[in-house]
Amino acid sequence: MVQKANQIDVCFQQEEGKLAGCTGPAFLVLQLCASSQRLADYARDASRVGNDSLDSAGFAGNTKLAASVFKLDLLRPEGKVEIVAQLTNRGPGSARKIRLHTTAAGTDLRIVSPRDAFDLSGGSDMVVVLEMAVNDAAQTSGVPVTWHCTDVTGQSHVCADLVRIEQQRKQPDWDVLLGDPPYMVNPIRSRERLFGREAQLSELLLNSAAGTSTFIWGQKRVGKTSLLQVLNSELAGRSNVTSVFLRMGELIGMHEGQIAHTIATRLTGRLPGFDAASVSESQFGAGLGKLVPFMEEITRRFSGRHFVLIIDEFDDLDPAFYTGERGRIFIKALRTLSEIGLTFLFAGSERMNVIYAKHSQELNKWTNMFLDSIASRQDCCFGSA
Repeated sequence: MVQKANQIDVCFQQEEGKLAGCTGPAFLVLQLCASSQRLADYARDASRVGNDSLDSAGFAGNTKLAASVFKLDLLRPEGKVEIVAQLTNRGPGSARKIRLHTTAAGTDLRIVSPRDAFDLSGGSDMVVVLEMAVNDAAQTSGVPVTWHCTDVTGQSHVCADLVRIEQQRKQPDWDVLLGDPPYMVNPIRSRERLFGREAQLSELLLNSAAGTSTFIWGQKRVGKTSLLQVLNSELAGRSNVTSVFLRMGELIGMHEGQIAHTIATRLTGRLPGFDAASVSESQFGAGLGKLVPFMEEITRRFSGRHFVLIIDEFDDLDPAFYTGERGRIFIKALRTLSEIGLTFLFAGSERMNVIYAKHSQELNKWTNMFLDSIASRQDCCFGSA
C-alpha cells in the first residue's frame, strides 16, 4: 500500500491540514503519513517544553524582532526605505505561517523578504527585510506591529512588537572636515581625537605622577606617537609638571653628552626664571652622567614639580647606547636620573622589549607597556604612528 501511495505521490497536496486530489486506498495512506508528520512535529515541540502545556505564552507565541530600533535618514521623507531586521522565535515551539500586521492607521509597512508566510523553529532566528514609506520629516517614528502565527496544533498566536525609526547622524560639515580632516597619517595631539587608548593614557598619566619610568613598545603604526603626543599635551596643562617631548630626528647622531645637553636646555626652557641659554654643552662632556648633578639642582630648586622626558623611537638610537660597557654606563645613568626625579617614557618598536629584558634587573623599578593594534571600529584611533 505504501508503494501504491508513492506511485501517486505527485497528486498529494496539503494545505491547511487538508488533502486534495487523491481518493481510494492511497488517500488513506497519505492521510496517515500527513498525520504522522504532524504528530512528529508535535512531539518534537512538546519535548522542548517538557511538562508545560502548549499554550500561547510559552510555545510559539514569542516571536519578535531581536532589535526594534533602526537608524534611517528621516530628513528625506520622499520614497520608501528598506529595513533589514532579525526576527527571533524566543519560544521553544515552532511558529508557523508567520505574517506581519500593522496596527497603526495609514502606515505603509510590509515584509518584502520573505514574500510569503514562513515558519520559524523554536529558539531560532532569521533575517527579514521590511519596507516602509517615510511620509514626513521627523526625528523619530514608531510603528506598532503584530506578528501572527500558528503552532503545530493549529492554535493561533499574536505577538505585539514595535518598529521604531530614529534619525541617523546628520551629514557632516564638509567645510570643517576639509579644513581639519580627522583621518590622516600624521599623529594626533588632542585627547578628544584619540580613541581606543584611554586605558593606556590613564596609566601613563599615573606613571608620570608617580615617577614610574616606562618603556612603551609595539608594532609600527599602532598609535604610539599619537598616544605620547596626547600624553605630552595633557601633562603640559598641569601646573606642577614640566614635560619635554623629543623626537629621534633631534637626537640621531648625537653622543651621550650632547643628548644630556639637549635634555637640560629643553627642560629648563620651560621653567620660570631660568635662563636655558646659560646651560652650555661643555658642562656635560661626552657622557650622560653629568646630567645627574644638574637634575639634582633643578629638582631641589623646583621642589614639588614633576619632570617628565618623552623620547619617541628610542630604539633607533645607536645600539652602542644600550649594549656593551658603553650601554651599561648609559643604563646606570638612566636609572640614577629616574631615582632623583626625572621620569622617562621611551617608545619604540619590538626591539624595545628586548632592550627592557636585557636591562630589567638594572631598571627594576621601571615598567614595560605593550601597545597592541586596535581590532574594532568602535575602538578606532583617528591618528596613528
